[in-house]
Amino acid sequence: MKQRDKLRQQVHPIYNDPEKLAKGIKELERRLTTESLDRATENKIVKEIEQVKQSKPVFAKMDELSKKIESKKEEKSAAGGDLPELKKVIKNIKAEIDKIKQKEQIYVDDKSSFSTKIVTLKKKLDDAYSAIRLLRGDKNVAKEDFYSQMIEFEKQ
Repeated sequence: MKQRDKLRQQVHPIYNDPEKLAKGIKELERRLTTESLDRATENKIVKEIEQVKQSKPVFAKMDELSKKIESKKEEKSAAGGDLPELKKVIKNIKAEIDKIKQKEQIYVDDKSSFSTKIVTLKKKLDDAYSAIRLLRGDKNVAKEDFYSQMIEFEKQ
């Protein structure tokens, strides 16, 4: 677009269309030949005629740029032709991923629940082993007491 704007600036402000070029040149030349003008005005009209004549290649370049733009647009639309189908596939894949993540979240929640239960059970197991150790200690003390009393009894 920048090139196109630069080219547009090189075109005559009034005769700025390819159809107006020939008409503009004729009007300016007729004005130059039929009207009596002072030298400054004649030079101005001659410059305008030159500017209008120089506009022809500018319009050719603008047409060339327009054709390039159109071909690029066609290439873009051809390249993006499969895009809606790909978007549908991507949408379906994302939906599947979301379903899997939801299932995974259930397992993560279950895992944390089970981890909590395991910790609780390990604590209960440790408490049970502590109770067993205490009871064994009490049993050993009672056994020692019993044997010491038996020895005392036999000595009598």
